[in-house]
Amino acid sequence: MKFYSILILSFILVSSSCQQSDTKAVQSNTKVEQTTKKLTQEEIIRETKNLSAMVQKSFTVLTDKKERIEKIEYLVGASPLSEEAKMNLVKKVMIGIDVPIEEQKEVYNSIFKK
Repeated sequence: MKFYSILILSFILVSSSCQQSDTKAVQSNTKVEQTTKKLTQEEIIRETKNLSAMVQKSFTVLTDKKERIEKIEYLVGASPLSEEAKMNLVKKVMIGIDVPIEEQKEVYNSIFKK
C-alpha cells in the first residue's frame, strides 16, 4: 500500500514539474516572437536610406577615427535591419565616398568582427 501511494505521489510531482517547464518554454517563445518584428519593404527602404545618410554624415563630419567608429557602431546597432544588410550598406557607403582602403578595413573589422 505504501509503495503504491509513494508511486502515485512521485508520478504527480513529476507530471506537475514537467508541466511547469513546458509553460516557461512557451512563454519564452512568445517573447522572442514579440521582439523580432518583420519589416515591410517600405520600412526596409526607409531604414536603409536613413542609415546610409547617417553613416555618410559620420564620415564627413567626424575627423577622429575612434569617434567615427563609435558613432557608426552605435548607428548600426540601433538599426532594425539585418546584419547582412547593415554590413553591405556600410561597405557601399565607404566605397561611395572614397574612404581609404585601410580605414575601410579598420572600420569594418571593429564594427562587424566582434
